[in-house]
Amino acid sequence: FTELQDAHSTLLDDYDYVARTYEQYDRQVFDYCKEGLAHFRFHPDGLPDRDTLLPLACFDSGSEHLQSAQRRYSQIIHHAAWLGFWNALQLPGVARREAVRFIAVSQYQAGAFLNAVPSRRDFRIPTWALRIAVQRRLGLPLDEALARGAPTCSARGGKVQDPLGDAASNIGRLGHCGRHNSLLAALAKVMRSVWGMLVEVEPRDHLGYSNDYRPDVSVAGAGRSRSRLIGDVKFKDSLSSNPEDVGQRGAFVGLGNTEPAARARPRAARRCRGRRLQA
Repeated sequence: FTELQDAHSTLLDDYDYVARTYEQYDRQVFDYCKEGLAHFRFHPDGLPDRDTLLPLACFDSGSEHLQSAQRRYSQIIHHAAWLGFWNALQLPGVARREAVRFIAVSQYQAGAFLNAVPSRRDFRIPTWALRIAVQRRLGLPLDEALARGAPTCSARGGKVQDPLGDAASNIGRLGHCGRHNSLLAALAKVMRSVWGMLVEVEPRDHLGYSNDYRPDVSVAGAGRSRSRLIGDVKFKDSLSSNPEDVGQRGAFVGLGNTEPAARARPRAARRCRGRRLQA
């Protein structure tokens, strides 16, 4: 029983540390964007409230918090481990890309593809692609890159293919256009399952609602008050093919290296008449 008491006390100490740190993140503004909006340091959600953590004496009571009590304590372990790992990434000698990668993969639904049930055709991922995706997510060297031996120049851009796959991600064999079109096709398929043939991909007749810019996707009557829904696909990477160009903001703010550029295009196309959507 003494061991249980010690473990419970340790968990509460960890909780207090994590809660104080998160509160500091939420109170202190990290920076302001060009639109004047305040941005704060990222931390994952889900830390339970302090008053929902039952004392040991109440585990055999009829407390309303008895259900899922163990799960709430498990959340403390996960959040403490997340914060401890992020702190370790700030130590001297650790590349900035690792902190940026860690914040990027910690975003909401960033790992949703790992929970996709492969019994459905649309959710199936080839083994080689899933292996690369998981290795990129964990910051591990790619098997495909190591199998080729010494680094070689890519077919485009003259960039050296690094073992972590940063150059390949930014300058792929199919190029940005190929990945953009594949993602747009997948998005259009989902949208057409809801709105049918009202969904137009890269519409030619767009001058009536966007006279200087052709959107990637358009849906008549799908916006607020039956207005037109206009969508853009943005395929961005928080990392860079050049380790020296990895933005520091991405190591602290969620989507810190990609959101500013993604928000710039809607401002440039603000004359479009309709509700804008970014994917």
